Amino acid sequence: MPTTPDMLTIAEVCRMCRVSEFTIRRLWALDEFPQPVKLGSKNLWRRGDILRRLGYPESTTETIEMEVDNHDNTLTESNG
Repeated sequence: MPTTPDMLTIAEVCRMCRVSEFTIRRLWALDEFPQPVKLGSKNLWRRGDILRRLGYPESTTETIEMEVDNHDNTLTESNG
């Protein structure tokens, strides 16, 4: 199922947060991580929720674009 740019799969969340799926699920169960949105059988996270969790200021979560370089799993940010 393709996702929209504003919705992230657990794999995308793991790459952004640089943690394992197990860690995301554990933090989610402990209510220490943003709750996903259920879309059919999929759990998807709002990009803004994850950016806020990562410490980006509230005012930038609407405009910041995150690019995950799949080659080396590093994040680069570009405002635009």
